[in-house]
Amino acid sequence: MEETELTPAPTSEVIVAPPIPEGKVYKANVIRGATFFGGPLVAGYMVASNFKALGDIDKIKWAWFWSILTSILIICFIFLVPDKIQDKVPNIVFPFFYSLITFGLVKHYQEAKIMAHLNSGGKSFKWGKSLVVSIIGAVTILIPILMSAVMAEPPTKYDSVKTYALDTVKNQLYYNSSNISEKELDQVGAAAIEAGYFTNKKPLALCVNKDKAVFEITAIFDGMQKNNPELIPFYTDLQKQLQTFLPHHKVVLILCCDDLDHFYKRIE
Repeated sequence: MEETELTPAPTSEVIVAPPIPEGKVYKANVIRGATFFGGPLVAGYMVASNFKALGDIDKIKWAWFWSILTSILIICFIFLVPDKIQDKVPNIVFPFFYSLITFGLVKHYQEAKIMAHLNSGGKSFKWGKSLVVSIIGAVTILIPILMSAVMAEPPTKYDSVKTYALDTVKNQLYYNSSNISEKELDQVGAAAIEAGYFTNKKPLALCVNKDKAVFEITAIFDGMQKNNPELIPFYTDLQKQLQTFLPHHKVVLILCCDDLDHFYKRIE
């Protein structure tokens, strides 16, 4: 009897699709735009969220570290750097640079994994969520700045102004009307004229503050005159004239360079 060879039935291969990644990611352009408007804390939040979704858990803390450090540096710049230097820096400079740097870092450390995540069916956050995060980030960094500014705001010393016109030139005294009489104010104005501080050539001003029996009178001079050898003798003479016209009070003349925030010398 002839043996029949049995042929095994053909089997079909089962292709198992790779699992769809869980979580959502922020695309690089979304992070750049949100960081520009919301600040470095927004960058830290979004980059850390990406690291979590992409499985780079150990890098999350570094994203937060650099974003918080950058925020602190910006706040320090606002409060510690003189206004005349800040005025030379356009407001757009900081947002432009830290958003650009963040964009570059995301492209370098996350772009490849973000594309793999999306190509595998993973999802990304849309602009709506990014806008909300931007607003929260901006408010978070503005609150301490505004609170510090309000707390640091000195009490108002000068709520009134009186003009002493010499020809067409208007010289001015700034003062607090609650504790300085009209007579005392005119004595200060007369002393400024007698000393040659108030003239008909260039309008100048003095800020007059009275604390009990002491008059603190502030004069602001041009920083270009700081090395002028006649500067201190001129203002010393002004202090003497003020003391002569206000004999029943102690007069202290405070010199400031360019503006009231830059104290230079106290003459008494």
